[in-house]
Amino acid sequence: MRKRILALALALLLFTAGCSGGEQSTAGGFQPDFTTGLRTWVEMAAVEDGYFVVIRDVAFYVEKSTLDYTVFCADPTCQHRSGTCLARRIGTNMFAIQVYDGEIYSVDASTYVPERGWLETLEAVKTDGTGLRDVRTFFDQSKDRWPDAQSGSHFQYAFAILNDQIAFCPRSSVVCVSGIDDPLEDAKVLFTYNSPRPTMIDGSEANWDLWVDGGCFYYCGFNHPGGEMKGAASWLLYRYNPETEENTLVWRSDEQAGTHEINGWYLKDGVFYYYVVPQPYEEVETGVFRCDLDTGETVRLSDCQAGTWAEYDSQYIYLIDYDAEAITVLSLETGDEVTTLDLKAALTADGLVLEHGDGFYKDVSIPGADETYLFVHCNVDAPESSDPTYVLYAAEKARFPEGVWHQVIPYRWDDFHTD
Repeated sequence: MRKRILALALALLLFTAGCSGGEQSTAGGFQPDFTTGLRTWVEMAAVEDGYFVVIRDVAFYVEKSTLDYTVFCADPTCQHRSGTCLARRIGTNMFAIQVYDGEIYSVDASTYVPERGWLETLEAVKTDGTGLRDVRTFFDQSKDRWPDAQSGSHFQYAFAILNDQIAFCPRSSVVCVSGIDDPLEDAKVLFTYNSPRPTMIDGSEANWDLWVDGGCFYYCGFNHPGGEMKGAASWLLYRYNPETEENTLVWRSDEQAGTHEINGWYLKDGVFYYYVVPQPYEEVETGVFRCDLDTGETVRLSDCQAGTWAEYDSQYIYLIDYDAEAITVLSLETGDEVTTLDLKAALTADGLVLEHGDGFYKDVSIPGADETYLFVHCNVDAPESSDPTYVLYAAEKARFPEGVWHQVIPYRWDDFHTD
């Protein structure tokens, strides 16, 4: 295929030109439009002229002007099936990648410590594919600081970088911040349930997601009755200012609209957006809400319930309907409906069918967006070994009403695995 034929040429261009991103510090760091709260098989980060994409366990580079892609590996003879391949090293972490100060940061979780679990290490590589290095560990084995002896570590692969500081979750119920290169023992603990070990209502561990806005770190998660955090079950949003070291609870759901389920949230310029879907056990207002964190004023931006999960960028709100295989687009500013993107039509045109599984990782997700494209990832059925199992699409924002889709990367399991 055309993109496969271009792979070697693009690889040579990528590693001689350095993607034009290695010198762009403004293109690095936390990128709100390329961060998603939805667990997915795909993550993205942007540089000036393109995008770095991790699909499943392989890193790719996509050129913005053409949407052509290549595997992010400098070795033209590499088959990308070994853990020593650069694309596979970066792809070990499928939950978060960031470009900061000319380097791609990810978490390598490929080292197993007997009877302790997996050792998670923050690693960085220059955007031209050189200088791969281990930055710091998230697991202090000697002090056994974060994991417990039975189940190993619980790093949930969430981190955010801001001005040489990194916020991270070494356990799903612990949030920390430190200098990027500082050792684990120097990390400042922002939040922890401590003991007893927390669980959500369904028995699973509580998870926390990270954000950056206005020079501060934000972290949001679910609090349940019991343990040291007594009181009603609620979602909590904290703000940490790395300059003043102030760590403040700025929003909680039971003070706004009851103990509701938030299916997707976003922060922009001190305004908190969140999506509430109907719950059988609660009578609360549903839809998309906007809360000014300075004043506490909350308004329902839209009563639309067209999806089961919301994702956002600086222009739009995207309500994903997995069953209908469609995405309803709302204006972030007004909440008005802009259009509905028919994903099923794009899949049908390519001879593909959505998997419609019921696993932890959703079949449709939005790993990123910018002023030009909305990127959408799909898990697809692959009855034949040559068929893709994951597909990354790009929808042109300027042509949203027309529903113009481009198939960017078809990921085939057999291309990167021997069995």
